[in-house]
Amino acid sequence: MTQKIDYRPKSLSIMMLVPVLFALVLAVAYGWVMYMMSHGRLAEGKKVSIEFSGTCLPEAKPILSKRMNAMGLGEPDLSIADGKLTAIVQLPGFRENEEEHIPKMLGQRGVWQMRYKGDVLLSNDDIRSVKYDEDESGNLEVLLAFQEKKKLSTKELLEKMPDEETEIWLDDRMVIHRPNTVVMSDDFRFVSEESNPAIKSQEAADFLILLSNPVIPCELELGSITILQKEK
Repeated sequence: MTQKIDYRPKSLSIMMLVPVLFALVLAVAYGWVMYMMSHGRLAEGKKVSIEFSGTCLPEAKPILSKRMNAMGLGEPDLSIADGKLTAIVQLPGFRENEEEHIPKMLGQRGVWQMRYKGDVLLSNDDIRSVKYDEDESGNLEVLLAFQEKKKLSTKELLEKMPDEETEIWLDDRMVIHRPNTVVMSDDFRFVSEESNPAIKSQEAADFLILLSNPVIPCELELGSITILQKEK
């Protein structure tokens, strides 16, 4: 006797497709972020003028230029005059509030630290390489590799205090609480604790750009942001 197969209700099938579709949307979004980061000339957003001030403008200029190229900001034009650094860039044009987020991100110093009870265990000077990857859920993450000697000494220290945790800081903001039970492997996962996937992916892209380039040696103050040309 042939057994009758019970077909899955249509509503259940649709519900099961939701996570798959969501994952595909995220994958496209992440891919587009990384694509734009490596194809600066394809920027089609607003053309803006951004002003920075600070005590290290000559040193900051080449670092800002590298960050802008990595973010896909067209062909940046940077100049220093009257105590201000002015950058004219073309925004990518594929996400909201670019004219607010991008200037703030560019002006960050990019100081990365792993701290334990206020002491700095690892910093930018100990980072050997930076790359991006996706975790098991498809979320964008940044992987750091450290100088071997410093990594091993940090690993030994953390193993002595398994019930405690370290803090990961970026500039003046703590971005991660990290239990000492997490093993210090060759690839150190650096992701924010944001729960919103869109914000999490954007922060990962920002982390990648900041840590792939030198630290800005002084605090930069963001000045005026002027829209020179609307989106095409």
